[in-house]
Amino acid sequence: MSQQPSWNAITRKWMRKNQVTQLDMATRLGVSEGAFAHWLNGRRKAKIEVIQEIARAEDRPTLKSILFLSMH
Repeated sequence: MSQQPSWNAITRKWMRKNQVTQLDMATRLGVSEGAFAHWLNGRRKAKIEVIQEIARAEDRPTLKSILFLSMH
């Protein structure tokens, strides 16, 4: 069984594709750039609510859509 990409990997890919910086995402989420970088790099674990907010910031309605996209 292959391992599914993490939300971090999916978000990084989306950010590259859309030319969105960590600062842009942090601003959208109302957090510091450092906090977002820690979540994105896996130094700190983001709560599910934060991951859902990231999905909304990426114009994806829910975490379910991130998981769906990771499977396709």
